[in-house]
Amino acid sequence: MSLSSPADVTFDELSESVADDEAARVCLVEWWSQVPDPRSLLGRWQRFFYLDADALAEVAKKRGPHNRIGWGQQRGTARMLGTFLADPGDVPHVAVDDVADQLGVSDLSCIKHYAERLPAQHEHAREIRELLGLREFGEAEAEAELRVFVASRAAQTRDSGHDEHRNEKSR
Repeated sequence: MSLSSPADVTFDELSESVADDEAARVCLVEWWSQVPDPRSLLGRWQRFFYLDADALAEVAKKRGPHNRIGWGQQRGTARMLGTFLADPGDVPHVAVDDVADQLGVSDLSCIKHYAERLPAQHEHAREIRELLGLREFGEAEAEAELRVFVASRAAQTRDSGHDEHRNEKSR
């Protein structure tokens, strides 16, 4: 999927392709930043950034409002994209605002402190990965599963192509 402006693709088209397309994941943040009024789309994104009772219990264990907001925004990003952003600060501000509202944090300037501690971000990502059942791609088991999946899809494609070719010849 290529993206030159928000007018080129709808939110629904982009969100449907995110799970299957790494390029869509990359352009999602870029797309959001180009939308004239991101709050108009917040309702569609809130399901990912919504903190349920389990998430609220987990986030309550975090020290400081910056860590609570950071954990919440990373969880929302992982739920939406199936991965984490290299820079958690790339999360659209309206999503951060929404997480802060859910946590009762009114001073959003504290979020700048989240960027100061990479170990906390990495620890939060590990916790969230575990809670959501996500795995790092670099894990040997995950890589092996992907290889099997790709090989089976290639075989299905190859086999179905041969069947169609055979059927055309027999006509």
